[in-house]
Amino acid sequence: MTLVSLSRYARPLMFLILIISSSLIMISCQSRSSPQRYVDRAKTLIEKKQYDRALLELKNAIKLNPTSAEAYYQAGLAYLALGDYRMGYQTLLKATELDPKHVSAQNKLAEIIGSSVINTQDPQALQEAEQRVQSVLANVPDSGEALNALGLTEYFLGKPEDAIKHLETALEKSPQNLQASRSLAIIKIRQKDFTGAEQSLKKAAADSPKSADAQLALAEFFVMAQRPADAEAAYRQALSVDPKYGLALLGLARLQITLGKKDEGEKTLVLLSALSDKEYKPLHAMYLFGQGRQEEAIKELEKLAADAPKDREAFTRLVSAYFLTKRFPEAELAVNAALKTNAKDVTALLERSKLYLVTAKFSEAETDLNQVLKSDPNSAIAYYLLSKVSLVRGNQLPGRQQLSKALDFDPDLLAARLDLARSLTAGGAAKSALDLLDETPESQKNLLPVIVERDQALFGLRNHVELRKTINRGLELYKDAPDLVLQDGVLRFETKDIAGARKSLEQVLAVRPEDGVALDALAKTYVFQKQPDLALRTVEQYAARRPNSVSLQNLLGNWLALNKRHDDARRAYAAALAMDPSLAGTRMSLALLDAQEGKLDSARQTLAVVAQTPGMQARVEMTLGMIEEKAGSPSAAIPHYRKVVEAEPNNLRALNNLAYLLADGTDQLDEALKFAQQAKELDPNSGIVEDTIGWAYYRKGLFDSAVSHLQNAVAKEPGAVLKYHLAMAYLKAGDRQRGRQVLDQARRLDPRLPEAAAASQLMTSVSGGN
Repeated sequence: MTLVSLSRYARPLMFLILIISSSLIMISCQSRSSPQRYVDRAKTLIEKKQYDRALLELKNAIKLNPTSAEAYYQAGLAYLALGDYRMGYQTLLKATELDPKHVSAQNKLAEIIGSSVINTQDPQALQEAEQRVQSVLANVPDSGEALNALGLTEYFLGKPEDAIKHLETALEKSPQNLQASRSLAIIKIRQKDFTGAEQSLKKAAADSPKSADAQLALAEFFVMAQRPADAEAAYRQALSVDPKYGLALLGLARLQITLGKKDEGEKTLVLLSALSDKEYKPLHAMYLFGQGRQEEAIKELEKLAADAPKDREAFTRLVSAYFLTKRFPEAELAVNAALKTNAKDVTALLERSKLYLVTAKFSEAETDLNQVLKSDPNSAIAYYLLSKVSLVRGNQLPGRQQLSKALDFDPDLLAARLDLARSLTAGGAAKSALDLLDETPESQKNLLPVIVERDQALFGLRNHVELRKTINRGLELYKDAPDLVLQDGVLRFETKDIAGARKSLEQVLAVRPEDGVALDALAKTYVFQKQPDLALRTVEQYAARRPNSVSLQNLLGNWLALNKRHDDARRAYAAALAMDPSLAGTRMSLALLDAQEGKLDSARQTLAVVAQTPGMQARVEMTLGMIEEKAGSPSAAIPHYRKVVEAEPNNLRALNNLAYLLADGTDQLDEALKFAQQAKELDPNSGIVEDTIGWAYYRKGLFDSAVSHLQNAVAKEPGAVLKYHLAMAYLKAGDRQRGRQVLDQARRLDPRLPEAAAASQLMTSVSGGN
């Protein structure tokens, strides 16, 4: 029955399938052969300001027809609308290369060049821009955009007469060419011809009475000329032409707020935020936030995010507002709601990882960031945030590698560059930090944080000559910037200009009275002049003025401990901890006080608590090692120092301590030498490290090598222990005369050291009891 039914309908069915298949093939072929359809859809999407979707259509068009100049042109427009000017320029350039007669692409390219040359001072870049614009004019001789760009380029190349000639030519051909009018005004302003600039812009406005852009240009001139009444009138004229002109509303709001008309300015911002352009929607909320009206601001941001659930920028702004107001539960609810809708939402995962970092949930942050990298392996921000997890755990090397990857994917990610430079400088690699900062993109090189961090690298290199130049240059750009004035004070102290140092440090404290670094440096200027009482009194006075300052109470504790006033130091530390119980460093200081007083069990207990704080493990292990040494248990100290070296391979003190203990009390002498040599690479001038190397050779029985290194050690650090070591090396090498001389010197310095007994016993044995 079934077989008969199938055979009965088989031929018609197969025929129908063939017809459908043929139709599908034809449709598919037609689609593949018509990339213009993708371009047309992209144009519609661009009109709707859906630029990301437009780019997807254009990529399909270019894939089907790689020689489509129109597709590249439209892609250039989309990139520019998204703010990606580099890709916008490149795709427009490609469009003009494919079709030199594509007038719109040539004009847009010239427009970009005209906008960019204002912000460059590189002669080579200007010459290249001039050549490119001339190429545009060769293909589109009447291009007003190209004439405008050529005029600006020539002006910045030092040819003002040619520049004005080309701009006037552009205006003759098109009196309504607002770009040329603006450029002519810019040149006249730079030539201090403000009347000429005003006339140029007024003429442009008169020639185009229906142009809101012309009125806006005139308003911006009046703002620069500090003529607020005229500026407001021009803004309002622009808005009479186009009541929904966002740039005019924004300019008017700024002017009103600057003039103290906050109520009027806020009303203007409300109008601006009601426009359809999403870039304006959050501006009123941001204004409220800046005015301290945080509840109102968050309500607006919540509404914006609810109205546009797919707008990742609106979502990110809301979560950031929650972060800034420490409303972490609300932030978590918002993030988890987004992830419930889409568990792979990269934006939500990034925001949740930030939340986890702020709330010290580092394992959870790491999980989210690894999930982001599965979806987007080139995410610079994910690598940057992942570095935070590594660094807070004390894993310096992985943290630096993650920061390097972040910069590989986004060289403009300044936070990553600064964090990496800071880590390198702190780890003894100041030269690498300096090289990294010298690779900063030109647009960021003169930013204050870059200048400050570069100075810190120069401090690490002890390059005082270059430091003086860069600090002075920085102060020319950022007059009286506290960070730079602080560096100036520290440099003056290091170069023994005590009066100058004190003046700069007091200037910093006048504007930042709780700056512990400045106060500590100021106190040290008195110590340098052998006035330790005045140093402590200075710290006490500043701390007394700011009793609620955690940083100053902690610093006071340090100075009191340094002056052996342990009970007072404990009170200062307790005051700091009462204000901020999370201060792991303060608890470390209390543990060290216990250790100094012989309360080793109490110190160990305190350190065990501190060790639970992320990022403190290496410091805790270092302190535990020192405590075990003080307790007379060097073998117990060794594992602690090993853990420090594993976490911080460039920790000079840990390397040397570990090397010395291995050389002095174990048979692991080759390993001792390895660690000691690593320490010497970090500090070639250290007598203590030289002594460790010499002692390791002594224990290996290589007495001539031991003598060589120990002589160098004593020359640099003529302490008793080092002299006992050298005396023993001389005796073992067969030089009893020198051995006796150095031994006598060591005994005069300190006859009670354990090394004194060992050296005396060796002297007796080699002298046959004499």
